[in-house]
Amino acid sequence: MVIDIHALILPQSVRRFSNSAKKRIIQQTLNNCIYMLQITDVFFRLQDVHKRSQLSIFDGILGIKGINEYYTGTAFQQIQMMASLQTKAYDLELRKNKVFLEEVIAWFFKQYLKEEFNVIGFHFHPTTPTTTYFEKCKLLATEIDGILKQFKIWVEEGEIDSELLQLSTEHMFFENIPSKIEKKYIYCNSDECQTAMNILFSNQSPVYYTEKYKDEKDCFYELVKTHHPKIDDFMRFQTDTINWLVKHRILQIDEQGFLYLERKTILLKELYYNEVICKTYMGEYNDEIEELEKTGMIGYESTLFSKPEQEYLNYLFNKSEFSNGLDLRNSYLHNTAVDNEKQNIDDYYIFIRMLLFIVIKMNEEFCVCKKEEKNKGESFLTKD
Repeated sequence: MVIDIHALILPQSVRRFSNSAKKRIIQQTLNNCIYMLQITDVFFRLQDVHKRSQLSIFDGILGIKGINEYYTGTAFQQIQMMASLQTKAYDLELRKNKVFLEEVIAWFFKQYLKEEFNVIGFHFHPTTPTTTYFEKCKLLATEIDGILKQFKIWVEEGEIDSELLQLSTEHMFFENIPSKIEKKYIYCNSDECQTAMNILFSNQSPVYYTEKYKDEKDCFYELVKTHHPKIDDFMRFQTDTINWLVKHRILQIDEQGFLYLERKTILLKELYYNEVICKTYMGEYNDEIEELEKTGMIGYESTLFSKPEQEYLNYLFNKSEFSNGLDLRNSYLHNTAVDNEKQNIDDYYIFIRMLLFIVIKMNEEFCVCKKEEKNKGESFLTKD
């Protein structure tokens, strides 16, 4: 989605307003990161990540790729380019109104968490306007490590112990940052789950094509959802696949032979296209989730970042997982980054966008925990 920067809800100079007005302005600034910059979707899943469902046929056959490479196909590259342009345009427009994203991030950690959740001990140090972009990147790399350590201690200890924080010198791995939300993420956990998703949603599915409904729908799921075809509409070799779905209670066949989707296919659709489900927002499907769990098709994990998000962050900031990682964190911390103004500016907006993403993810944690404990309180980052 291309953002019309002139359509953004932009704050005026923050310094002109009272503290309450300043708070609303900064809240709107951060809300824009979800609903206009689209850093996340409404379930707070990062939208910049590589998704297997976005791969084209040509992505799969062109080029030579290493075993441990992060997949950077055509769709992924377009998403990265648009994300960079949108973040930079938003930041520059805010600066015209004397609003700085780093100061907004600092406000979240220093004031908002204390005022809304009575959480103290978080700190973030913004850079100054006169700091070079090379130094900004270098400093923001350390700030990301710092806030992740603070959050990890808060989850494990219930508060931020300053002495424990000072003793914490290990490097933060994104996959090791815990969550306070029980069973936060749902993942495909079996070959049967993957098979079912491929049959339902892939355009390479053996039941994707029928003579009666040819070229009408993108996948078998849409075909059944729209037309409720009869099993007799399919060739004999396709009926074995359909019967497999019926056996696993993913598809229904009525007495007249018409096909219907089970409700759990909504969950499989989420898994196929996004590779993760955020259980917190799927309460109406609790029965279907429980059934899929009992059959071993899905599994849970509770971490701050989902697996696709962990992989993307590793791709950006280190080479612990992928040989083609950008290694931004290590290159700036160890002074191996090129001191080139254009490159440093591009890298800076990657750091800023991911810091905003981290703010969104942490805010979600605090809001969900508060709601579970008291069933009250609202987030400035809310879901429509």
